[in-house]
Amino acid sequence: MGLLLTHKRKLRIWSDMLSVSCPQEGEPSGGGKRGDIEVFSVASRYRLFRQLHQIEFKTVTFITLTYPGDFPTDPGVYKGHLKEWRRRFEAAYGKVPAIWRLEFQKRGAPHFHIMYLDLDFTPIRDLCWLWKCVVHSWDMAHELLGVDVKLITDSKEQALIASYLGKYIAKVDERSRADESRHVGRWWGRWNIIDLAPLEYEISDRQAVQIVNFVLATRHGSQEWEPVDYSLCSVFGSGMGGGEFGALVRRYADYLIKRGR
Repeated sequence: MGLLLTHKRKLRIWSDMLSVSCPQEGEPSGGGKRGDIEVFSVASRYRLFRQLHQIEFKTVTFITLTYPGDFPTDPGVYKGHLKEWRRRFEAAYGKVPAIWRLEFQKRGAPHFHIMYLDLDFTPIRDLCWLWKCVVHSWDMAHELLGVDVKLITDSKEQALIASYLGKYIAKVDERSRADESRHVGRWWGRWNIIDLAPLEYEISDRQAVQIVNFVLATRHGSQEWEPVDYSLCSVFGSGMGGGEFGALVRRYADYLIKRGR
């Protein structure tokens, strides 16, 4: 009877996310050049949510840019407005890390959500004036209401609120599904964010099961997964950006490896 060998898994740990994969299978090489992007798909949502959990930050400034009653319908125009917003914003306040997301209001108008990370205090009046100049609006109401700002600085509530905003910014827009004639290009993107290299371990099947079940039990109570689910999986932390989740996983992984289990 031959010796039954276990697989070796690659455990990667980011600030608030872990992934377990099989190194023998190799790294995904991608699917080649993408075609026209028509909808904010579930796969794109997953990539955005994964990006949000791989970064670290202390504060979040959540900005929403809306249009006046007269709004553009050409993607080239409103994407151009976003590009110009970024140019003017960075000229005034520096290259602040940010993640943006395009969404459509019920009236059909596009608007943008932008999560700025660790942004210094910025008067909302200045932001409203900047956006007004970008879209060339002469609507006085829009000058006052075209920009909405939510500032998150309370460290006790930060992880909870940031996680909520992350789910909100990454939600699937049902209107984008219903109207597949929109060729808007990218639905989200990032500015001035440098990917942090994850901490990597080589672990066994058994250790993979132990680590993921430990995390799930810590977050949601006891839950068992079958080993087949660990060929490729990702687990997100309950917070976002703070790094407590990643620190917890690192300590448990070090404990298992030290014990040789």
